[in-house]
Amino acid sequence: MSLAEFQRALGDLIASPLHSAEVAAQPQRALHDYALTQRERRRLWVMARNSGMRMNCTLYRINRIIPIHSVLPRTCRRLGEILGGVLDAYFADEPESTLQYLLEAHRFAHWLLAHPPAIHWPVDALRDLLTFELACHHVMSAPRQPPEQSEDDPRLCLVTLHHDIGSLLGDQASAPTPLPDPVTLLLDARGDTLSVMPVDAALASQ
Repeated sequence: MSLAEFQRALGDLIASPLHSAEVAAQPQRALHDYALTQRERRRLWVMARNSGMRMNCTLYRINRIIPIHSVLPRTCRRLGEILGGVLDAYFADEPESTLQYLLEAHRFAHWLLAHPPAIHWPVDALRDLLTFELACHHVMSAPRQPPEQSEDDPRLCLVTLHHDIGSLLGDQASAPTPLPDPVTLLLDARGDTLSVMPVDAALASQ
């Protein structure tokens, strides 16, 4: 009897409503890849058939979706109707959850670029959007620095994009507009709101 193996099987049960339904319907087949005793298999089968398991699966998904949507809201909106299927695939490939918002969002961003979704966007445009949103969350959630320590303020960040920022953040379904040359933006969250401006304009205002 392996407690670690039983815990792994239980974690997989909670992480996937589809797998939970498979265990409830065909426990021997669905649990074939786990080194479990018959008693452990029966326990998991009973859990999968319990009505409370659906709530466990829902809470698991909510706890993982919240940080992704909080950090990458425009990416989620851009995925639109396919977001649910994309998240299902991500959770299946990356079953280990984390309570760290930024870490979960970073993992999803890297996974998304490695598994480009079926949208009318080139991968480099999706990379621009993810880079921008991650950077925005980084500066806005960073601790404020006293004036004497503002030289390396974490609430300042430079981001280089290859697509027009307006078309990246807009609601239009068409692909973002590529720029003839990359543009570097300064993200400044030191004030009450996030300020975004081209580096040349930022230098000119100083």
